[in-house]
Amino acid sequence: MQNDHVVGYVEATCTTANEAGRIRNLQVYPETRSKGIEEVLLYSAIERIKRARTKEVLVTVSSKRPELIAIMLQLGFEKRLEMDGMVLELV
Repeated sequence: MQNDHVVGYVEATCTTANEAGRIRNLQVYPETRSKGIEEVLLYSAIERIKRARTKEVLVTVSSKRPELIAIMLQLGFEKRLEMDGMVLELV
């Protein structure tokens, strides 16, 4: 929250067998991007997924968001598949 306004959110899930966690959705208002909010939301989601003792963390990022791809790579994700969207895996 910034000035009592929601500026973004992240949605993450884990499989029932805790094989994998997936970051399903990350939204940050455009006017608040590049202020570290994406990183904080992603780090929080990754930590929660790891606490569930999953074997991997997956996320799909649109190739139209190169700045988000760069953030994911900085957080330790690796490219696994590249198509219209991109699947990145945290190992």
